[in-house]
Amino acid sequence: MGFRHDLTSRRLTYGIKYSNDSNDGEGRKQFDIDDIEERINQPSMSAYIEKRAFDNLTFRFESRNLTENQWCRRRTALWALSDGQVRKI
Repeated sequence: MGFRHDLTSRRLTYGIKYSNDSNDGEGRKQFDIDDIEERINQPSMSAYIEKRAFDNLTFRFESRNLTENQWCRRRTALWALSDGQVRKI
């Protein structure tokens, strides 16, 4: 979810972005031929402010990971279950 506010009279814009893409802490699983990868992310937030100073000169201050979130990748190998050949079913 994001929010952006433009103040055109002051040539200024700012905004924030909140993200929670980890399926409520349960993680997201990605299945491949011989492994399963699970990514578990905590909610994150970023913000920015941008000022257009002169004709083509713009200053931008941006901050990421304001919530100091962490993420984890868990990988399960299924090599014992595959024979090394990819077939169309």
